[in-house]
Amino acid sequence: MNIHERIQQLRKEHNLSQEQLADRLGVSRQAVSKWESRQSLPDIDKIIAISRYFSVSCDWLLTGKESVSLPVADKQKVISKQRTMLTAGCINITGFMVTFALWKEWQNMHAIAIGFVFILASFFIMGMGATFMDYPDRETAVYQWLKKIIWLDALVLTAVAGGIISPIIFHNNLAISLTGMAFLIFVYCFTCFITIYFSDRAIKKHIK
Repeated sequence: MNIHERIQQLRKEHNLSQEQLADRLGVSRQAVSKWESRQSLPDIDKIIAISRYFSVSCDWLLTGKESVSLPVADKQKVISKQRTMLTAGCINITGFMVTFALWKEWQNMHAIAIGFVFILASFFIMGMGATFMDYPDRETAVYQWLKKIIWLDALVLTAVAGGIISPIIFHNNLAISLTGMAFLIFVYCFTCFITIYFSDRAIKKHIK
């Protein structure tokens, strides 16, 4: 296996299209296509960016000698990063489940407030864990984690917005009710996509 095949392998293992990987690295899709089809080699700075993005060493990317395992120090960094993201993610999901369960029982803003405490705790744990990571791993880890959990956390934000405009949503006027629901859907989608957009930009900035 050569560097062209290793780049393709990493891309497929992370379920990325050539266009998505190109976007992460700040290059064109044609550049990624040429790398994988052996028409050209990535520049040194792009090799470093690829290794940082996929958490592999440049040695393995270039020679394949570390295909079985990373050096002990690098492996520990990867494990620490994954544990931090997993722990914070589990607490975040717990907060969402608590919010959902209490909302079914109480049907008031107190349910959202209690679940929100768990969500804040997950952000605190992720932030604390990131302080022990090397630059730029801490930034990419935080933004990658944020992209994954925003889909749940945005629902809590939407629920808060719904609680504020609920008198409008549940008004007898059908047109007003539909307008209120459309507003909530807009808040949810806007929050998710704007977060992902700026997270992607920040990730590309730190891996270049």
